Amino acid sequence: MRIPFIFLLVFSSLVCSSQLVLQDKVLDFGQLQRGSDRILESSLVNYSEESATLLRVEVGSKEFDIRTDRRTLAPGDTMRVRIKLNPMSKGTRKDELTLYLNSETVSMEIRAEIKYVDSSDNTPCPDFEKAAVDRASDWQAFFKVIDRDTREPISKAGLILTGKSGVTIQLTTDKKGEVLSEMPIDFYTIRATSKGYAKYSLESYVNRRNKDFVLELMKGGGSIAVLRPGENEDQIPEPPPLIVEIREQEKEVDNSTDEEKEFALSQFRENNAVFLVDISTSMRKQERIELLKSSMIELASILRPEDVISIVTYATNTDVVLSGEYVSDVAKITEIIESLEAEGKTAGEAGLKKAYSICKKHFIPEGNNHVYLATDGAFNKGSEKVKKLARAKAKKQMGLSVLSIRSSIWVDKQMKDLASAGRGQHLSLQEVEDQSQLKALVKELSRR
Repeated sequence: MRIPFIFLLVFSSLVCSSQLVLQDKVLDFGQLQRGSDRILESSLVNYSEESATLLRVEVGSKEFDIRTDRRTLAPGDTMRVRIKLNPMSKGTRKDELTLYLNSETVSMEIRAEIKYVDSSDNTPCPDFEKAAVDRASDWQAFFKVIDRDTREPISKAGLILTGKSGVTIQLTTDKKGEVLSEMPIDFYTIRATSKGYAKYSLESYVNRRNKDFVLELMKGGGSIAVLRPGENEDQIPEPPPLIVEIREQEKEVDNSTDEEKEFALSQFRENNAVFLVDISTSMRKQERIELLKSSMIELASILRPEDVISIVTYATNTDVVLSGEYVSDVAKITEIIESLEAEGKTAGEAGLKKAYSICKKHFIPEGNNHVYLATDGAFNKGSEKVKKLARAKAKKQMGLSVLSIRSSIWVDKQMKDLASAGRGQHLSLQEVEDQSQLKALVKELSRR
């Protein structure tokens, strides 16, 4: 009788240990190419005789956005789990998704091989009132940029499209002055810029009836705003667009803020600003990380749509949280800055190499290409090696400035030497009143 008893005991323990069961142990996105499905679903079944409540969901990478269709599972119920992948760089992903419930913890592995990245595709995971199809509402829109007087195409014109939903899309015209792009149906502010031309701004829906645009740029300074009325998604704007021309010499209609006038493109170069942020545990002390974030947010408020900002963080690991984002959506950039949290050890040298790599990737000829290192400590190991790297990059027109956040006198001295090697400047941020120094530094470095 011992064998049946032992078998029954083992069987009972197995049943008890699998009261909550995930449909998949591994969820594989496979190779992610342009147009690949970036949303997958799994399910969690409650086989127990008691209700279970979802307390929280954790996943190691910020590239995965998770939604569930419910928080409480009655006996026999099934919970749908939806995972959206928003890749920020190419490469292999292997992460763990963990669901913490009041009675049990379950997990699955998530895998992906990312071959194509487009940050404009990175939207939140849709809730369960919407179909689990990414980009289902996308539409192909055609843009042509021409000279208003000669009617000749303008190549390499920059387009920035900002939708009401928060999506931002960056495009560049080809030799024919044309560009074709997929984008969600939305109401957009469309900005076009090209050297030697006035800035062009257009507000319009992009939808199945309104998908072909010819943008006419005018020689000279100032800006042209094209206003298209109408809030209905299917509406074809009537009457024809009202064109308002604002020339630099017409001072009476210049609605620029004092800050915008002080940071005009005619006086300051475009910025390719890469922030290398120390988020190690020590940055939590004395509210250092909060002081840094408030300084960065104040700076973001004065940067122009032509400026590019990137954020690289380093602690135990190095992460690129923002890469080459045009400053057209300040709210989005502010949200990313506010989400920075300090935790982990320090790996400064690896972070600096990554920051220079991002700076090179988004290099602006004749622009202010600069890395801003924000830390409370020094490079204890390999400081001479780091200085050598800074000198080499400075010769390639990529400067380095250092922001010491409530650091010691000894650290300040070390960081001054590093900033000097990078042909940049050193700032010591000690109090909230000092946060405007960062804004002043960027303006000084970008002065023509």
